[in-house]
Amino acid sequence: MDFLLRYIKLEFKRILKAFPKMLLGAVILAFIIGTLAYGSSKLLYANKDHDKVKVAMAIEDDSKLISMATTLLQSSESISYVANFVRVKPETADKLIDGEDFIASITIPEGFINGLMTGKHVSIDIKFSKNMHAFTGIFKELSLTATKTMVSAQAGIYAQSDFYKAHNKTDNLSDANEELNKKYLSFIFSRDSIFDSEVVSSTGNVRMLTYYLAGGLVLFFMMFSMAFSSFIMNDGIILKNKLFSSPVGIYGYYLSKILIIFSMYYVIYILIGLCTIFLNLNIFKIWAIVIPVLLCLASIMVLFFEIAPNKLTSIILIFVFSIASAILSGCLIPVSCLPKTLGLIGTILPSTPMIKAVAYGLEAGVDLVSIVRLICISVICYFGTIIFVRKVRSCS
Repeated sequence: MDFLLRYIKLEFKRILKAFPKMLLGAVILAFIIGTLAYGSSKLLYANKDHDKVKVAMAIEDDSKLISMATTLLQSSESISYVANFVRVKPETADKLIDGEDFIASITIPEGFINGLMTGKHVSIDIKFSKNMHAFTGIFKELSLTATKTMVSAQAGIYAQSDFYKAHNKTDNLSDANEELNKKYLSFIFSRDSIFDSEVVSSTGNVRMLTYYLAGGLVLFFMMFSMAFSSFIMNDGIILKNKLFSSPVGIYGYYLSKILIIFSMYYVIYILIGLCTIFLNLNIFKIWAIVIPVLLCLASIMVLFFEIAPNKLTSIILIFVFSIASAILSGCLIPVSCLPKTLGLIGTILPSTPMIKAVAYGLEAGVDLVSIVRLICISVICYFGTIIFVRKVRSCS
């Protein structure tokens, strides 16, 4: 045991000499990842206030109910989220959709409201631009939904008309239809109020910002692992054989490698924590939770370095693993937003419980399931490395 402790002490001294270079690489890596994240957000959301399509609206009906109907239509959340309505003259509505600015034109003909009241079929004319647009399909579906809803409303008008005529009250029919139409129009175009709004988060019980902060931390440590290639792979076969035969043994050798890599991870974590103080982010409260996270990552990286035949291959392997984990485990997109097959693969990757453990630790408490998974993965990778090395030694 004393021999193993002295060996670990020597290994610490060796890696501390290389730590300044590793720290510089960590700063550069953090800058690159931060720049990519900032640039991506600007690219994705630069036009978020200007992505609504335009729809030309021409109104020929001068009924007093038509103004209420159009106001409710334009203020409807499902419609206003997609399109901006521009009031135009009837003769120019169809011309506007020949350009690129307008995807559709709506013409409400004379006598439309009166037709609703009397049961006459007076159609609203909706024309779509020939130019393909991403919102055209959405607007068509909204139009079909509105048509079906209007059909149901007209059925009520017909029923009321038959009822009044059957009881010889046709003199009151006009006022009754007008009142019923007001209720129908208010119901149709204010339909958002009949649903209970419930916020569904794709990131579980944590905020989106916290989730992506956790994903960014995990991705950073995975990418930073490439800096350990020289530390792990500079040990030659002769040196390894001597250490395996010494009191250190194969178990002590790989345990020391995992502990040393973990310690460097933890030092970087502390430095990141100090930097985030200026951003009002307290990531020190997860000091205990990051221990199994970083131990698991260290175990995985030691296994990768042993599997890889040379430094270049190990760096490529870690890079591919990091990018795949970023995509499939939710560093870029939450797992619940991925296609089902990719999401299933993402849940299997060890980076997923890493992100969940950090995210829940920052905001929602301790995720025991993820912690247990990380401990199990660490043990599997540790013994997997030993089994792989023994298998290679027995074949050589």
